[in-house]
Amino acid sequence: MNKLLERPTRAPKVVAPALPQVNLLPPEVRDARGLRVLKRQLLVGLALVVALCIAGFGYAKVQQASVSSALTDAENRTTSLQAEMQKYHEVPETLAQLAQVKAGLEVAMSTDVDWQTAIDQIAAVLPDTVSIDNYVVSGANPMTAPAAPSNPLQGESVGQIAFTLRAAEVVDTAPWIDAMNSLPGFQDAWFSAAGLASDDSGAYYAIQGTVQFTQDRYTNRFSATAADADEKG
Repeated sequence: MNKLLERPTRAPKVVAPALPQVNLLPPEVRDARGLRVLKRQLLVGLALVVALCIAGFGYAKVQQASVSSALTDAENRTTSLQAEMQKYHEVPETLAQLAQVKAGLEVAMSTDVDWQTAIDQIAAVLPDTVSIDNYVVSGANPMTAPAAPSNPLQGESVGQIAFTLRAAEVVDTAPWIDAMNSLPGFQDAWFSAAGLASDDSGAYYAIQGTVQFTQDRYTNRFSATAADADEKG
């Protein structure tokens, strides 16, 4: 029973040895086949070269179009900027004129003095019974140099204030001299004469005096430095 269930043993497979193959084609046929293969390879290579040339030409055209577009945009921008510049062609000339005016103003006002403040300061140091009747200013200007001191005891200055004072009574002028010489930019104060005078208001003492002023009284408010400070402020 067990023997009947056993599979039959297969016979070993016999493999025949490979037979030697001999190419009986003539050499001319083999060469013709090789030539055809070579022609096909050359045609494929040529097609690839043509395709690459076409692709390169297309890329070059695209690049040329892009460059031409950029050049056109740049030219249009340049034209637009030139048109904008034309609107402001007068600005450099105006700025040059403004600079010339500023330079002229600086020269013209180089000897500027705040006379209201100067006279107020002189009046402030006078006695209560003394007032200023009138005053005359003489001194340097942008076209004229300061005069030499008329008194050898006077120092260098740029101008002089000559004034007439009205006093209700005789007063000591020495304190006045010291007080006026202590004011900024004033020096060599002097009282030259005093005498009785009268008008509709009655009798009074008329006192003549002078005081020299220096460059410290110049305001310099129109100088380039002051202008720069104003612009920054």
